[in-house]
Amino acid sequence: MGTYPQEVGLIPANGTTVIAPAAGHNEHAFEPGNLWQALELAKVLHAGGLLPKSFNRPEAVVTAIILGRELGLSAMQSIRGIHVIEGKPTLSADMMVALVKRSPVCRFFRLVASTDTEAVYETHRADEPEPVRMGYAKEQAILAGKWGAGTWKAHPAAMLRARASSALARAVYPDVVAGIYDPDELEPAQWQPTV
Repeated sequence: MGTYPQEVGLIPANGTTVIAPAAGHNEHAFEPGNLWQALELAKVLHAGGLLPKSFNRPEAVVTAIILGRELGLSAMQSIRGIHVIEGKPTLSADMMVALVKRSPVCRFFRLVASTDTEAVYETHRADEPEPVRMGYAKEQAILAGKWGAGTWKAHPAAMLRARASSALARAVYPDVVAGIYDPDELEPAQWQPTV
């Protein structure tokens, strides 16, 4: 006997699962109401084959949905904005900025400059006296060993914006982004098992 909910009698025998919209979200969105519904949704989405490669099992999808729920995201927002890299959940830079901008402590979060060699953002947290400005430049990407490879080569301005915005979000709003990193910032050599 397996451990999935239909096998332990938590989902009706006819296989139907009622998934209701989450409060405050689009009323047409399918939102799991409990862990078993999240697993059922994850299995359907995984079987569809349209998820990112990091969601190699339904359980990885559930992990993203659970983390997203903790951050106030819908299931699909979680799947679009949370990535699982080597078993570690990460937030996309866009999702970090979205979480910050919807937070009541953020007065503004704006792009100041963006070129193929530098990106600069500025934000003002309501409980801080002054705005904070932070950038990320080509020289930093070179030192990090990122410049000229993969997506960095094809889309340098977008990658610089992602690095600058996620660094600023974590520096000024650690309580909002929960200390979660952007996937591009993680290096396999940095991952250490926790004991």
